[in-house]
Amino acid sequence: MIFFYFQAISQSISLIGKVVDANNKQIPYAHITNLNNKNSTVSNFSGSFSIYINLYDTLLISAIGYKSKEFKINTN
Repeated sequence: MIFFYFQAISQSISLIGKVVDANNKQIPYAHITNLNNKNSTVSNFSGSFSIYINLYDTLLISAIGYKSKEFKINTN
């Protein structure tokens, strides 16, 4: 399973986050895809990434050896 946290800078559409596993271990080179606009990126060696999003978009995060997971972006 893949877990991540994210941090949006003010109200911009740039999402900054880190992909980690259930033990809070970073997951390098995970693929992050915005399913609404098809933008995608890959996390760096420390699991960090940034991607452009809009409120209520859905991100798909996948990495070798982990089950893919979708996350809906909202204000909570």
